[in-house]
Amino acid sequence: MKFDWPGGAHAACAITFDVDAESAILAVDTRYAARVSTMSHQAYGPKVGVPRLLGVLERAGVHATFFVPGFTARRYPDVVRRIVAAGHEVGWHNDLHEPPYSLSEQEERAILERSGARDFTRNAARRYRDEALAQLDGAGVVGAEARERLREIITSVISA
Repeated sequence: MKFDWPGGAHAACAITFDVDAESAILAVDTRYAARVSTMSHQAYGPKVGVPRLLGVLERAGVHATFFVPGFTARRYPDVVRRIVAAGHEVGWHNDLHEPPYSLSEQEERAILERSGARDFTRNAARRYRDEALAQLDGAGVVGAEARERLREIITSVISA
């Protein structure tokens, strides 16, 4: 099957970053919180790495997706705000970097509620609803029926 990329492009690329910070190590053992050098190392991403990446992405005119655990979003809310303000997507990455394969459905739902991801994503989605719907209308990639179904899904998720 041949696919015509928008704008005559020949390929697409997804650029993603995980902003785990301290969550990745604390998920292994919360006793790491007492190790200053370990916590300092883990904090480098949101404190230094993300601002540098945002600058590189801005200069390149590229948007990316940043996967952020709920713990990290609560610990560094200004970093998440800067990511969103720069026009990038933020994806949920569990709360304390829990491995999803080890969780029951109930445990995963509890983590989702605890992390505040539902409220965060709903608020972010409201902000971008009009832009997303406008892109669907002008993309020409999906047919009218599929585009209308996507519009219904986006609206229902935001309204929930």
